[in-house]
Amino acid sequence: ALEPVWRERLARLLRSPATAPATARLLRAADYRVQSVPLEPAAARTLFNDHTLSVSRLEEFAACPFRHFVDYGLRPEIIKDWGVEPVDLGVLYHRSLQNFAAVAALHPSYPNVTPKEAETMADEAVAPLMERLLRGPMGDTARSLADFTRARRVIRRACVTVTQQLAAGDFTLVKAEARFGYAEADSLPPVPLRLQDGTEVLLQGKIDRIDRYTAPDATYLRVIDYKSGQTTLEPTKTWWGLQLQLMVYLDAAISGTPGTQPAGAFYFHVADPLAKLDTDDPAQAENEIAKQLQMKGVALADENVLSAMDRGDTALVIPAALAKGGGVRKDARVLAMPQMRALLRRTRVQATTLAEALYDGDTSILPAVSGAVSSCETCDYQAVCGFDSMARGAKAREFAAMNMEELTQLLSDAPASPQDAAGG
Repeated sequence: ALEPVWRERLARLLRSPATAPATARLLRAADYRVQSVPLEPAAARTLFNDHTLSVSRLEEFAACPFRHFVDYGLRPEIIKDWGVEPVDLGVLYHRSLQNFAAVAALHPSYPNVTPKEAETMADEAVAPLMERLLRGPMGDTARSLADFTRARRVIRRACVTVTQQLAAGDFTLVKAEARFGYAEADSLPPVPLRLQDGTEVLLQGKIDRIDRYTAPDATYLRVIDYKSGQTTLEPTKTWWGLQLQLMVYLDAAISGTPGTQPAGAFYFHVADPLAKLDTDDPAQAENEIAKQLQMKGVALADENVLSAMDRGDTALVIPAALAKGGGVRKDARVLAMPQMRALLRRTRVQATTLAEALYDGDTSILPAVSGAVSSCETCDYQAVCGFDSMARGAKAREFAAMNMEELTQLLSDAPASPQDAAGG
């Protein structure tokens, strides 16, 4: 819809060999539209022909369907420079803590051991991993070796903290690296999802740690996921299916262990932080570091269970949840049993909805945006989709911020199930 004079000038630019290529590129850019073509359901079910999904895969689909399509459909190989990647450190942390649990299980007085004894056990846990690690990027340069030295220090701190947290309460470590949905003798059952056409999809995964507390009235389980970065359970992401992991893990633990009740689900930050103090008192520094390494997540709003997590008023394991005069603090990140059960149900519903869209062929370029954070920020495929928020057709899945109180209200309004009424 150009005026004649501009149409003529454009025609001249396109006729000239010197300007035609650049002009054509500009025209294509001006006509650019963010779009993708959905897969036919039959094609999607052929491409994604497995009916066993990981929780992280569903979370990736929730973050952006097109990102999932590229990752699990096109399966490109990402070329990375030789070096120590965060994923390498994450694997080292997880395997070391898994080994540490096995070493600690052989110690008759664990977790009632000294920090020095815990550090010795941590070194024993890392030892079997050292040779292979030092043959890779971690042993390649002096800088990489320094990364490895720092990683060992982080692992020691993590093992000492885990030990102190277990000693501070009445929960005991039941299993490290607990798998569910695998064809193994010691695997917990999968978490099943039923699609509208009757197809059963099974969720599988690995729970970093399951702890148990046996009370007079019931047996309670809590699940812990180890993270190398600061992570907490965010109400908005949890409600909308962007953060399914913890609650699916808790679901798998209690569903696969008959007669148990959910006590909570938490992230544990594997780190060796610094204390920010105006004093050089070592005791105060250790208290400050312990506070930074408290587990973050959601707990059952039960005074006995909360007391079993933190014996006395230490608040060493989770942020203080009990008021000094008795009762649960108003600002505590807790849910009553009906709300906890409702959140487990909500998580299965969201997981089922995501699986349904995945197998129906949804490849939408639709990044999730929560607050000021977009899923594009952690995506390796921006050059593939060409997403630009200013381009025509660009859409995002935006979520309004939600706090814990609002999440609790939504869960309170959810209909109860017969299992809730029976306490199952």
